[in-house]
Amino acid sequence: MSQVSLLVVMEIGLFPLICGWWLDVCSLEMFDATLKDREQSFDSAPGTTMFLHWLVGMVYVFYFASFILLLREVLRPGVLWFLRNLNDPDFNPVQEMIHLPIYRHLRRFILSVIEVYSTTANLAKYESPKLQVRQGKRWSEKQPRGQP
Repeated sequence: MSQVSLLVVMEIGLFPLICGWWLDVCSLEMFDATLKDREQSFDSAPGTTMFLHWLVGMVYVFYFASFILLLREVLRPGVLWFLRNLNDPDFNPVQEMIHLPIYRHLRRFILSVIEVYSTTANLAKYESPKLQVRQGKRWSEKQPRGQP
C-alpha cells in the first residue's frame, strides 16, 4: 500500500511540478524574465509559486496525454508502441503499481520526465520562438519593405 501511495504522489504531485518548473525555465526568454525573478517570486510566496507551477504542469500533462490519444487514432497501430495505451481495456495502473518493483517505476518515471516531457517542453517553449524569429528574419529579407 505504501508503494502505491508513493507512486501516486510522484505521478500526481511531483511529476506535474517538475513539468511546470521546466516549462517556466524554458519560457523565461519569451516573458523577458530571469531565474533571479523566479527566485524572488518563490521567496515572496512559495506556496503560490509551487501551486501555479504544479497547475501549469498538470495542464501540460493533460494536453500531452490528449495529444497522444489523438495520435493513436490517426497513426497506424503499433507506431507508438513505446508509450502505454491508456484506452487499452487490459491496462490496470493500480494493479501494475502493486506487482511491479519500485525500481522499474522509478526508472519509467525518470525516463518519462527526461525524454518525453522535458524534450517536448524544450522544443515547444524554447526552440519554437527561436525558429519563429529566424523564419521572420528570412521572410523580411525576402520581402522589400512596403510590399506585401
